[in-house]
Amino acid sequence: AEGVFDIGRSDLNNTIHRIPDGIRDAIGRRLNRLSVECNEVLALAAVIGNEFNIEVILRVQASEVNVLELIESALATGIIDESDEPGWYRFNHALTQRTLIEELSTASLDSHSNEYT
Repeated sequence: AEGVFDIGRSDLNNTIHRIPDGIRDAIGRRLNRLSVECNEVLALAAVIGNEFNIEVILRVQASEVNVLELIESALATGIIDESDEPGWYRFNHALTQRTLIEELSTASLDSHSNEYT
């Protein structure tokens, strides 16, 4: 069926499936409405997992940004939702988290590409 990944059992642990371009672009448009700083915080959260605790973000965030304001911005756009437990948040969809992680991987590869040429 369209939109369904067909993954054989042997491929399940060995294959990373890319998000289709149309879906990644739609998610990217939503993320582009947010500031660079907010996207950086969301990327950090994506590495932590689909659900994340604000305290972890506050401990590892290197810059002097106001993390709480950025989380509020992401909440306002619906990129993330509050979890049932105080201080916990989750991405509105697992594909949002995966898109952020793919973008981190792509950016990392791009930043190292000059080293290999």
